[in-house]
Amino acid sequence: MVVEIIETMYKYMKVSMLFWMYLLKGAIVYGLIPSSCALLATMKEIRSGEDHVQISERFAMYYNHYASYRWMSFAVVFCGVAVYAILFFLNVQTGPQSQLLSMFFFYLFGLLLVWLTYALTILVKREQSVKECAAKAFVLTIKYLWISVFILMLLWSLFYIAKLNLVLFLVMAPCLYAAITSFLVGRFVVIPGVRRQVDHLSAQS
Repeated sequence: MVVEIIETMYKYMKVSMLFWMYLLKGAIVYGLIPSSCALLATMKEIRSGEDHVQISERFAMYYNHYASYRWMSFAVVFCGVAVYAILFFLNVQTGPQSQLLSMFFFYLFGLLLVWLTYALTILVKREQSVKECAAKAFVLTIKYLWISVFILMLLWSLFYIAKLNLVLFLVMAPCLYAAITSFLVGRFVVIPGVRRQVDHLSAQS
């Protein structure tokens, strides 16, 4: 039992490090969505006991498969950086108008992070065009508001861990994010449709 727990933790930490490696491989801008989808898909296999192939090989396979979403990744990162830059500029301003705008863009930034979580889950679960995925992720963000709040709390907790201990964040944050969001969305969120992309890929290997 203890050995199994240690092995599982080792696999989780390895997946986390692979996530950072492939994120940098895609220069962050182009690698965010492919590496995040690979993270969710690989973690799913580990939890279900289907990780018969080397984890690094499996992660690379998923990353290459989702590499077609690199332009979606670029758009998401660009929007995130733009909103964060506006927030930074507004924070150095004074006056009621800048405070109202800060609240609006802060909400917008949080909405983007939650939307991204739903979008990643949709991409991993089923075949989707970028336009369809974006629309459905936005609907789910609003429809399942309490899940969205939990996701925001999780992200805030992970950022807080990063402030306390950067090494712990690097090793544990990706796998914790994947495990908890997969549980929340998979358990409580209904995504209409069908074909499970992860299972389809697993059957091919």
